[in-house]
Amino acid sequence: MRSAAGSLGVAAVVGLTASAGCSLLAPPDDELLGGSSVGGASAGGSGGGGTGGASVDGGLGGAGSGGVATGGVGGAAGGSGGLPADGGGGSAGAAGADGGSCSPGTTLAAPLPLGLYVVLDRTNSMFQNQRFAYSADALQDFSALPTSAGTRMAFQLGPPPLGLGQSCSGNGYSSPDVPMTQLPGGFGAIQSQLNSATPSTLLPLFMQGALLGATQYSKTQATSGAMQTSVVVITNWTNQSSENCQKANQDVTAAALVGEPYVLTWFITMTGQSQDSLNQEALSGGTNAPIPGINKATVLAALTRASARCRFEVPASAAGGQVQLRPAASAGQPYGQVQDLAACTPSSVQHWFRVADVMVLCPAACAALTSPLPFEVVTTCS
Repeated sequence: MRSAAGSLGVAAVVGLTASAGCSLLAPPDDELLGGSSVGGASAGGSGGGGTGGASVDGGLGGAGSGGVATGGVGGAAGGSGGLPADGGGGSAGAAGADGGSCSPGTTLAAPLPLGLYVVLDRTNSMFQNQRFAYSADALQDFSALPTSAGTRMAFQLGPPPLGLGQSCSGNGYSSPDVPMTQLPGGFGAIQSQLNSATPSTLLPLFMQGALLGATQYSKTQATSGAMQTSVVVITNWTNQSSENCQKANQDVTAAALVGEPYVLTWFITMTGQSQDSLNQEALSGGTNAPIPGINKATVLAALTRASARCRFEVPASAAGGQVQLRPAASAGQPYGQVQDLAACTPSSVQHWFRVADVMVLCPAACAALTSPLPFEVVTTCS
């Protein structure tokens, strides 16, 4: 197995607009004793683009005030100090800065960072027919893909190693063995977990606890880290236990979709076919159905599908304008905008909503992407 190093950063800029008036102050009589009049204060131009006030040479050592611009063209620099009759010459004021404005056009959308929380089943049956080996190799290959550079990944074996415990309340999964780490360089810690993994012959995988802990952790990471997160469970698990704690619970995956930021839950089933016992959990988790895993290639394809970017920054050039979102490859009809997450439905496969300065694909639209796909933002200005 191999590893590589890399990183990816995303920045956001916000443009502001305002206006200011202009004025020129006359000096009092006693300042005329020093010779020249006091420096004129330069105010910033208005939002319509007016220039700042004119500058006048200073009097008794008074510093000229710099122009201040908040939207429009910046004001002229303040006047220089006057001749030193009773005091020193005043210093020149600084010129005001230009303000931002809306620029119409089309730009490539900048996605927010992506975070995947992977739970890998290590029960005894996963070590049969190379299921665990296929999964481990696929994870290693995924970390080295150019499209994965900058992706964050958290990792947890399920059940956790003896002594760490697991429960229906999410213990053992709410704090993963490997917290969110950036690929490809951060994969070394995950690789160590994979290399040391042994079959769990005594403990089953408590699926309800795994889903609860993983989705809660992912939602917290999305909120605090300003990123898109999803849960990926790679398993040979079947819902045949009589213990409620070991059963999957569709309410858990459904709850992860409620409220921003939402979290999708993906299942990769290593039986070679879609498991009926996880169909409802995948549907309620926003991903429609489990993805069959047969070998390394199919697991890798499933991981790539789960890594589609679905959150994009509103460009700074769109300040004060209207934006539309569309796939960059087609340059065709933009996706439709809905009011918020609550307005998204299972049929919203080409819709998005806005949260502050972020454009977010509806869960159904995100799950419909088969791979990381570039989007573009079309800006119009009124």
